Amino acid sequence: MTIEKKRNAEVSIKKIIEAAQNLFAEKGFKATTLTEIGEHSGLSRTTPSYFFKNKELLYKSAVQALIADEQRFVETLNYDDEVSIPILKDLLFRHIFYTYKNPNLAKILVRESMSKNPHDWIYEYVPGTVSWSHQYLVKAQEVGIIRPDLDTFIVWLDAMAMAWLPIITQNTFFKSLNTDVFSDEFIEKQVKQMTTLLFESIISK
Repeated sequence: MTIEKKRNAEVSIKKIIEAAQNLFAEKGFKATTLTEIGEHSGLSRTTPSYFFKNKELLYKSAVQALIADEQRFVETLNYDDEVSIPILKDLLFRHIFYTYKNPNLAKILVRESMSKNPHDWIYEYVPGTVSWSHQYLVKAQEVGIIRPDLDTFIVWLDAMAMAWLPIITQNTFFKSLNTDVFSDEFIEKQVKQMTTLLFESIISK
């Protein structure tokens, strides 16, 4: 394969994966077809089948790419193993902002969680996506910032639930309220209210 052909193939694969991520997030695995992905990628209807043997392989590749993107984002959050209230607030703000600007992984994980027949391989990645942020809560509790009577994992789950709920109900509750949950105005309000609710309840007095 020439360099130009390889470059063209890489561009096509990128377009296919991006289209697949959007469709799998909005419609789910079963309701999405390879033909539809080809159309939404701006390529031919048969191109996804050319690069990926089947829908399952494309789905896995699409999810892996989303997780890799989040891992790259996490690598930018370097606090030198320090923990403080300002650091926890900054972590919350930056991660919520990232999640709202890149909501597909949250949507896909929720769909998988609600499915009676989830793809088992997807849960290989869950511990890693949990541990990087949960570790700061553990450290905060160890140094006395977070109340000792609280379960830090449940605190993490509560924070995730508050962050993800608007994303997964954007077409129901928030649509009826005529609210764009992905607007900067809403994200800022969401972060402010989550910060107030969380930190007033978990911080040691």
